[in-house]
Amino acid sequence: MLFSMDNPFSMRYLREYSSFPATFQKHFRDSFCINIAIGYVSSSSIEWLIANTKKQKINLFIGQHFYEGLTPLHVKLLKKLCLMLNEENGDVRVIRGLRYHGKVYQFNLDNQSRCYVGSSNLNDITEGHESFEVNAEVNDIEGCNKLFQMLQSHSKSFNDVKEDEFKLVSKNILMSQHRDVMKVDINYIDDIKNKTTDNVFEIELKTSEKSNLNIFNGTGRKRKDGSFQPRSWYEAEIIVSRTITGNEAYPKGVEFYVVTDDGYKFICTTSGSNNKNFRSVGKLGVLGYWIKGKLVSYGVLEEGQLLTNEVLEEYGNKFIRLIETSESYGGLPVWYLEYKFKGDF
Repeated sequence: MLFSMDNPFSMRYLREYSSFPATFQKHFRDSFCINIAIGYVSSSSIEWLIANTKKQKINLFIGQHFYEGLTPLHVKLLKKLCLMLNEENGDVRVIRGLRYHGKVYQFNLDNQSRCYVGSSNLNDITEGHESFEVNAEVNDIEGCNKLFQMLQSHSKSFNDVKEDEFKLVSKNILMSQHRDVMKVDINYIDDIKNKTTDNVFEIELKTSEKSNLNIFNGTGRKRKDGSFQPRSWYEAEIIVSRTITGNEAYPKGVEFYVVTDDGYKFICTTSGSNNKNFRSVGKLGVLGYWIKGKLVSYGVLEEGQLLTNEVLEEYGNKFIRLIETSESYGGLPVWYLEYKFKGDF
């Protein structure tokens, strides 16, 4: 049996068993041919395959995820991986005709074939996931071979899939995992949009090298002992122009909720001289998760990368819009916040 070993219970009771990520990575290095059939992929797992694939023949079959929608970043990375695997007669293939949700990994080593079945999608090949997954090695190699033969005949190479054949989504995974954020549905968003006023502020996103959305690249936060703690890449504090902060309708030194165009709600505030600092309350990362998460999900920015004018040009928009509403929640006013991709206008 193979378990996810990040969970404290598995570390306590299942210490004698190997972890799935460790087993996957070892077999991956030692195999000459690898077959993987999973329901879902993640951008980080695709990047891992791109970085670690050497001369192996790898066939990656994707099931349910294809039907539910891929982000622009998924598409970009899968195309890159597909071209790489084609060089060794491997492929990235999307399963057609059935909503495949299995998780099967087959490693062909020099003198044996090993097959694992379980609950781990491809995102579990690296450490650091909260969900508890269970996987087991199976001895039915013939059955495993027949499964991959069937999937081969009911699938299509990703490079042969046209863009109108799959649903393109811009899911901000980073926000959905943040505990200081509430998710709201489309009906609530529409209700908020119907309550907007004429007070609309277009706030420019600046690409200063060591501040604003690149504050992670600055000096850091000073500790009591005089050393500096590096800031998170997602930390953000937007400097708003005096033209906007001088408007009497602009929120000044108060906390308020924002409801975003993609369905999230969190608390923001303005502070500093002339209330020029627009940021999220508590961890500064929430606002950064929202903005940078959009850029990452659309494939124009990579984690750890400096935000530049070129990135914003590729996204097609360098302004967020903060719009007043007549709504309140928990005793705080509610504002509508949007940051549209160039194709969404």
